[in-house]
Amino acid sequence: MKSLLLSLFFLSPLLHSQFLSVEVSSADWGLKNFSDIRYGQIAILHEPGGDRLTVYTLRDGLPKVESFIATASSPTFSGNCFLVSDFNGGMRNVLGGSFNVFQRSPSSAFVEYAADIEDRKSLRLSYSKERDGFCGLWIHLFNTTSTASERMYLDASEFSAITFWVRGSTGKETLSIKIADAAWERKEDALEVGDLGRFLPSGTIDTNWRQAVISFSQIPARINKSLLATISFEASSVHQGSVYLKSLSFCRDTTSFLPLPPLAPVTQLCKNDHAVWVWNTDDLVRDKAKRNQLVGLLSQEKVSHVFLAVPYRPQAQRERGIEIEAKIMRPLVFELKAKGITVHALFGDKDFILPEQRRFVNTTLENVLRYNSTSKKQERFDGIHFDVEPYLLAGFNGPRGTWILQNFLRLLSEAATTAKRGKLLMGADIPFWLDTPEEFSREQRTIEFAGISKPVHEHIIDLMDIVVLMSYRTFAAGADGIVLHSSDELEYASKKGTRVFVGLETSPLPDENILTIRGTPTEGATPPGSAHYVALVPRLDSAKVFVVKSTDKARFDVFMMDSGVNLGQVLWWPVLQDLFVPGTKVSFATLDTTRMRNAMRQTVSELSAYPAFEGIAIHHAESYQRLLNRP
Repeated sequence: MKSLLLSLFFLSPLLHSQFLSVEVSSADWGLKNFSDIRYGQIAILHEPGGDRLTVYTLRDGLPKVESFIATASSPTFSGNCFLVSDFNGGMRNVLGGSFNVFQRSPSSAFVEYAADIEDRKSLRLSYSKERDGFCGLWIHLFNTTSTASERMYLDASEFSAITFWVRGSTGKETLSIKIADAAWERKEDALEVGDLGRFLPSGTIDTNWRQAVISFSQIPARINKSLLATISFEASSVHQGSVYLKSLSFCRDTTSFLPLPPLAPVTQLCKNDHAVWVWNTDDLVRDKAKRNQLVGLLSQEKVSHVFLAVPYRPQAQRERGIEIEAKIMRPLVFELKAKGITVHALFGDKDFILPEQRRFVNTTLENVLRYNSTSKKQERFDGIHFDVEPYLLAGFNGPRGTWILQNFLRLLSEAATTAKRGKLLMGADIPFWLDTPEEFSREQRTIEFAGISKPVHEHIIDLMDIVVLMSYRTFAAGADGIVLHSSDELEYASKKGTRVFVGLETSPLPDENILTIRGTPTEGATPPGSAHYVALVPRLDSAKVFVVKSTDKARFDVFMMDSGVNLGQVLWWPVLQDLFVPGTKVSFATLDTTRMRNAMRQTVSELSAYPAFEGIAIHHAESYQRLLNRP
C-alpha cells in the first residue's frame, strides 16, 4: 500500500498544487543517492501563469574554493599623475579593471557612456535612490576578469591623491565616496571616505565640470594603500539623478592635476547590420497584413539577415525529418530576398543533440538541400541556422554536461558538412557564458573534439560560418554588460574569419529567484534559522524537489503524510542564498525603446573594432515589433 501511495504521489499533479515542485532524475545529475547532494541551485521562475520551479544544478561535491593571494604592482607612467581611465570608451581601464552598478530594490542604478550637454563623452551614472535599498557604481583597480589567484591590485603607496572630474545633470545629486583594498573587496564591502561634495571646490556637485581631489590623508587608515581594489560612488539621499565622470587618476603630489580633456569628435559607426529571428512563419503565410508588417519592420530596421523558422509538424513521420512545404516557403523567401535580405532556414530544438535524433536531423538538412535544388534562385535559402540550446537539457550543469556538449559539437560538425555540400552558410546561436569558468573546476569549459582539446566556444566558432552570440543583457557597459560579455568570442572569431552577430532579447522573460543550498542534508527535520528550505523526497531513481517556507513546515508535513510519504525519508537543506534576477536584466520587453536604442548604439560603437563583428541580432521579430509599437 505504501508503495502504491508513493507512486500516486509522483504521478498525480493535483497532489502538488499546494507547493512548488519539480521532478529530477538521479541519472541526469550523476547521483548514486540523493542524500549525497552537497550543493544545488534551484530557481523559482515567476511566470505569468504562476510560479514554476526548475533545477539548475545538483552536485555531490562543493564548488572549488579559489586560492586568494593578494599581490599588487606599481604602474609605470610619466609625469605627476597616472591616468586610470578617461572614460571615453572601452570596458576595461588601463589596470584591466571594469565597472558596474550595484543596487538593491527598490533603489536602482544604470551606467553607460554618454555625452553631456557639451557632447563630451563620459561615464554617466543614472540612479534612483529610494528610502529602502541602495545603489551606486563601483570601479575596479585590478584585472576584473582574472581568477582570484591572478588578480593584480594597485600599489598606490607612491601617490598622495586621487582625482577625477564630475558634473551633475541637475546639481542636486549627492554621492558618497567609498574605497576598498583587497581584503575589503574580498568581503564585497568598502569603507566610506566622505560625501563627494567635500572634495569639490564648490563644496557640492553642480552642473559644471568640477575636479574632485581626495587626499590620501582623508582615506580611512584601515585601508591598505598598497593593495587598492575599488573606488565606488553610492547615492546617499533619496533622489533621482545623473552624474558624469571623466579622467580618474592617481597623483604623486598636489602641485598639478590632469585637466579636463578637450571635446573630441564623435566617432562614426562603421557597422550597423541587423539580423532577426522569425518564428511565426505559419502566421506570415496565412496573413498578408502580418507579412506586410514584417517586411516594413525589416526595411525600417535595416535588417540584412533573417533566420526564418521552418514550420515543424510534430505529427509528421520521424524518419522523414522536418519537411519543407515549398508552396508555403517559396513566396515568403522570394519576398524577403527581393528586399536584399539573406534568408537562413531556422531550426530549434534542444533534443537535436541526442544520438537518437541524429537521423531525424540529417534527414531534415537533406530536405533543405532538396528544397533549394527544386526552387528558383530567388526562392532558395542562403543558409541553415540552428537555435539549438543543449544547456536546457537536465543535467547540463553536472557531470552529464561534457557528454551534452560533445554531442552538440558533433551535431554542428555534421550540419556544417551538409551545408557546405549545398553551398549554404552554416550558423548557430550560443550563449555568451560558454567561455566563463565552470563553477566547480573554476576553469573554462574545455572539450575534446576531433582530437583537439579547447574551450567549447572556440570549437563552435571553428565550425560555423556565422555565430549569433546571445549576449542577453539590457545594458552595453560594465562588467556584466553586452560589450564585455562579447569581447573574447569576437577576438577569437576575428582570427578565424567567422562572422558574429551579437544577439539581444525582446521577448518577455520572467523574474526569478535563484536559491542556493550546500552541505549535508538533514533527514526528517529542518535545521533551525532559515526562512526557506529545499525539501527532497527520494524514490529509486527519481525525486521530487520542493521549496518550502519555514512558516509552512507543519502544513507540508501534513501534505506529505496525506500523500503516503514517511517524513523520516524527506531530505532538507536550508536556503543559504536567495538571489533575485529581474527579467529586465535580460530582456528589453518591458523597457522603453530609448533604452534599447542606446544599448545598441553603444554596442556597435564599442564592438565595430573587431573584424568579426557583423552587427546586432534581435530575438525576435514579433516581440521586437510590439516593443517598437508600444507608446
